Amino acid sequence: MHDPHIRFGSGKFRVDSDGQVYAVGFATVAELESGDYNIPGTENWKLINATDNVQFEVDADHYPSANSSKSIVCQCSYKDTTASTSDYTAVFATSAGVNIGSAQTIDHIDGSISQSGNNTTITFAVAQSAAITNATNTFYIKFTHTASGLTMLKAFNVNLIILGADGAPGEQGPVGPAGADGKDGKDGKDGTSVTVKGSYNTIQELCQAHPSGNTLGDGYIVGLDLYVFTNGASGSGSLVGDWNDVGQFKGQDGQDGQDGKDAKRCFIVATTEVFKSTDGGTTYTPASSTITPYTQAVTYSSWAYSIDGGANYTTLNPSSLPTGISINGTTHALTVTNGSQVFSSVDTVTFKCSTNDNDVYDVLTITKVKDGINGQNGQDGQDGTNGINTATVYLY
Repeated sequence: MHDPHIRFGSGKFRVDSDGQVYAVGFATVAELESGDYNIPGTENWKLINATDNVQFEVDADHYPSANSSKSIVCQCSYKDTTASTSDYTAVFATSAGVNIGSAQTIDHIDGSISQSGNNTTITFAVAQSAAITNATNTFYIKFTHTASGLTMLKAFNVNLIILGADGAPGEQGPVGPAGADGKDGKDGKDGTSVTVKGSYNTIQELCQAHPSGNTLGDGYIVGLDLYVFTNGASGSGSLVGDWNDVGQFKGQDGQDGQDGKDAKRCFIVATTEVFKSTDGGTTYTPASSTITPYTQAVTYSSWAYSIDGGANYTTLNPSSLPTGISINGTTHALTVTNGSQVFSSVDTVTFKCSTNDNDVYDVLTITKVKDGINGQNGQDGQDGTNGINTATVYLY
């Protein structure tokens, strides 16, 4: 009996009783080496791929920064022949080697396989509208050698890169040395200055108000435009032609301001805030309440509870929670049962969700209530007054 492993680059293969070969570890270039394993046709079957993983950038809530896709290209070759997809097939599979097909979706990541010429292309795509829960997701590709029927299972990882917030601007650097003076330019022609002296609703009102005595360069705003006096020889401004409309009297639009940062907030929502008993406190409904936290521009930090109306809080340690309380490791949702240990001495418990910013948190109170006990029967009423006797008279 030989050691049931075949070296595959820096990893190994597992050979099952049915003759199937499954990869245990992989390197960038992998090779089935010949040996005394009684598996004909496996010598020098190579799988070459540039990388074993791809990465996508996501924000703090695991939403991709853009709709994007990334591909890994693999080549298989037999002995010293040129790589060709006719020598093998490739499909997605489970970690146990069960075929899935040419496409697979895990955690909002869409995977697809295509084969052409010498290459097998594995493409992973994400959408900006869907959050990815796990920091790493593993896809398994099953390669089957056409001639021998042998298979190998290759793992490819899709990793998330969480982008942090922009850092603060750096300090301004020192002022550089003054440059040498440039040569003097040629003197320009004398210009005419413009003095804005007033405004009118129409050009006709301007002409009527300043029919004479105007100076070259006098300007008036008419509506939104600036009119400048040009008939300097006579000073007469009674005609529309004596004034030049030089355009709207306003500056250019300024640049758009920077987008404001998202407001920091945290709020929690419970499936119920009341456990009610209709049998005097023997039983309560519903059986539990789930409190889910939602955050923006901050991240979840911890849960705590208070049995004195929020005056003092006890932080909940996920590794040693009170009886009847659980915390979801992915969504951070807290579930408390109506018989939880935290209700052992009180009927009202306040829960607090904290974030990485001490000033951003939310609280919610859950109360156990029960119907009141029936009161005692009232006293008997007084006897009524005796009635008046009556007689029946028969007429014949």
